[in-house]
Amino acid sequence: MKKQLLFRRTAKLICLFVLIGLLSNLCATLCSVFDNNKTGLAGFYAEPKDSIDVVLIGASEVFADFSSPYAYALHGFTSYPYALDASSSVLYEAEVREILKRQHPKWIVIEINGLLYDDPSMHTDEGGLRRFLDNIPMSLNKVNTIAENLPRDEWLNYLFPLAKYHSNWKTMYDQLGNLKSIWTFYLRGNTLLKGCVSNSTVVPVPEVSSIAGDYSRAALEPQSEQHLRSFLEFCKEENLTNVLFVRFPHSVSSGWSYGRFQRCNEAQRIIEENGFDFINMERDYQGIGLDFSTDFYNEDHLNVFGQRKFTEYFSCILSEQYGLGPTVLTASQKENWDLSAQYTQRFHQYLAELSRQGVQNTYWETCDLIELLDARQN
Repeated sequence: MKKQLLFRRTAKLICLFVLIGLLSNLCATLCSVFDNNKTGLAGFYAEPKDSIDVVLIGASEVFADFSSPYAYALHGFTSYPYALDASSSVLYEAEVREILKRQHPKWIVIEINGLLYDDPSMHTDEGGLRRFLDNIPMSLNKVNTIAENLPRDEWLNYLFPLAKYHSNWKTMYDQLGNLKSIWTFYLRGNTLLKGCVSNSTVVPVPEVSSIAGDYSRAALEPQSEQHLRSFLEFCKEENLTNVLFVRFPHSVSSGWSYGRFQRCNEAQRIIEENGFDFINMERDYQGIGLDFSTDFYNEDHLNVFGQRKFTEYFSCILSEQYGLGPTVLTASQKENWDLSAQYTQRFHQYLAELSRQGVQNTYWETCDLIELLDARQN
């Protein structure tokens, strides 16, 4: 009897702690910042397991420049951007481990902007770390990432983010509408824009010339080089031969951006010396067809017009050079991806119209946006 009583009390305590943890995380979600980083990662976890053939890791260039549903419409393969604003190379290994829990992609694409920062504080920036750690499920991977990158006195603050966001309780009611978008992903079992973020803004940027044959190098920031070499060793140890490193297009003018370009050349040298492929698409603006007066919204990101051009270019490379044919999908999965392609076409048309009207803004998938696109269709 005593053993049974002890067992029941222990079970009740465990249930109580689990309930407190769930309520704490729900409150933290309602109080935390709602943005494209939160919806983008939520959308990844909503997608069916083992249904994504390409996962793209990196910073904001990834979801700004490449549209997964448009690539699907062109070549039939599925993809998803596991990307976050100002993401650092310190997260590469943890992100790959997180991805492999749900998907076994044919290719993992790493856009290397996170290696090219010249400021070491970017690797420990609270915002950059929280955009990842606050938006992934609790797991040993999450705990290890916190323990490896943060001082001990901050561990609980990251494990239970309500401690960080509790002062925002007054905004909880407003966040319910935003949370509806994320709940919709899970109820539907997929996302429609697949983490794509795009912009109607047109800002002319300095035109790039004379770098196609420029292989001059500058040293990586020491922590970045350490992260790169460590990540390459991790890939080898895990037999990840399907990792492709890339550089998406930026306006490479004089000064800091040219120094970043030279650091990219150094990263390319290290990556290729370790046996991995690297594609620097800053060397082929003409092949992409980018117009520096119409296709950017700032020097580092493409707008909706540039996004379509770049998606056409890079998806062709993935298809023709890296053997990506149409993804094998169930009938219901194919129906969902076909629907995503249709919505993305409407999305791009909507942004193009806004751009012609001079409306400048950034858009990502929310219930309000999907309802707007539906209303326009009807």
